[in-house]
Amino acid sequence: MVRGPGCCASDPASGEQIAALEATLGVELPEAVTTSLRRHNGSTDGGWPTGTLLSCDGILQEVSVWRDLLTSGDFDDLKLRCGRRGA
Repeated sequence: MVRGPGCCASDPASGEQIAALEATLGVELPEAVTTSLRRHNGSTDGGWPTGTLLSCDGILQEVSVWRDLLTSGDFDDLKLRCGRRGA
């Protein structure tokens, strides 16, 4: 793959990495996500114009953090306010 000077993208994710990610998440990733991962498996911190692209491992780490927060009850005192403006 040709990369420009100062490029911050990582090497592509393998099919095995993407399959393992999908299996762990229990979902089939959208085609746009798998296409992106096959092109570059994340980027360096802050190395993308709008932030950082997560790698397969980065996605799994973020999911783990959010799942831990949900199961620990950290959000139990929040009320869902779906569909209510200004609430």
